[in-house]
Amino acid sequence: MQLIKKIIIKIYKLGFLKAFKFFFQRINDNFCLNYLTNNLVKKSFDINSPLILITQIQRSGGTLLSQLFDGHDEIYAYPNELTIWEPKWELKNLDNNFDSFNNDYIKFFALNAEYKKESKSKWNKSYKFFFNLNSQEKIFFNLTEKKSNQREILNAYFSSFFSSWLNYKNNIGKKSFVTAFIPRVNFNRESINYFFSNYNDGKIITITRDPLNWLASAIKHDPKNYGNVAEALSLWKKSTHASLKLIKEDKAIGVNFDNLIKNTKKTMDFLCDRLKIQKKEILYIPTFNNEPILSDSSFKSVEGKIDQNTLERTINLKKEEIRKQLDESSALVNECNKLYSDYCDITKLK
Repeated sequence: MQLIKKIIIKIYKLGFLKAFKFFFQRINDNFCLNYLTNNLVKKSFDINSPLILITQIQRSGGTLLSQLFDGHDEIYAYPNELTIWEPKWELKNLDNNFDSFNNDYIKFFALNAEYKKESKSKWNKSYKFFFNLNSQEKIFFNLTEKKSNQREILNAYFSSFFSSWLNYKNNIGKKSFVTAFIPRVNFNRESINYFFSNYNDGKIITITRDPLNWLASAIKHDPKNYGNVAEALSLWKKSTHASLKLIKEDKAIGVNFDNLIKNTKKTMDFLCDRLKIQKKEILYIPTFNNEPILSDSSFKSVEGKIDQNTLERTINLKKEEIRKQLDESSALVNECNKLYSDYCDITKLK
């Protein structure tokens, strides 16, 4: 009765002809959506490739490395930070419950049919992102209906994601890896153990950036969380210590941010050798869905190339308040510089 009442009110308000067009459009839209969804579900594919996890403190090049991997035909490159845990860097058992996944960014991109990285420099363009949220959910539940193993749930998530990305250009052939960036997992030994318990064939890549260069970018990007110099550098130190330990234990591949910027080809070729994938020209250009993409800079973004200006951010630490804090934290600055020197030695490109 309630539905009939609503229909009568709608007809009264719009008039018969407009009401007919309104209901016809709604039915047509729903029919098209259901047809498309069911078609995607039928054509969905299973992804069981191992995961390459990129992890370190934010503002250290994780997004850039994800963009460099994007176009490689042996890789499914997840286009945004992977946010299926809460907080995202505390990896733990996932329930077989799609609603629990913290994928608000993907929902936003899908509903707006565009990918646009959140950036303080404010991108002046976006990139087409046609994605079916309904099919993603259905595919996920179909794949996990009789499964509870954590690796199978993670496989189902990536399968549902890439099967539902309508304009994804890299869906041909079997892939060697999935890549994803999650900051700060390297801090947490329990998360590292969770990763390897599910991906004994997986890889971790960790990046470290010059401490003061990193600090300038971090303060510009998020002054609330990084405006206290001592606290921020202590976080950088914690991340670098953790990354060094993982590298020495042969649990992570170490990358120097400066090398990633200045020696992009040599760095990516080195990673190809370690990962046993083919060296490709596409690896030297940051892309989204095989298209040149704007950089995720705290300052001015550039498109389709490596921004060399990222190596000269320390000039932005000249503000009186920051200089005062740096002077007060001089011992910590020296410790960080020494730690960075050790990291450079261990990640030197041959």
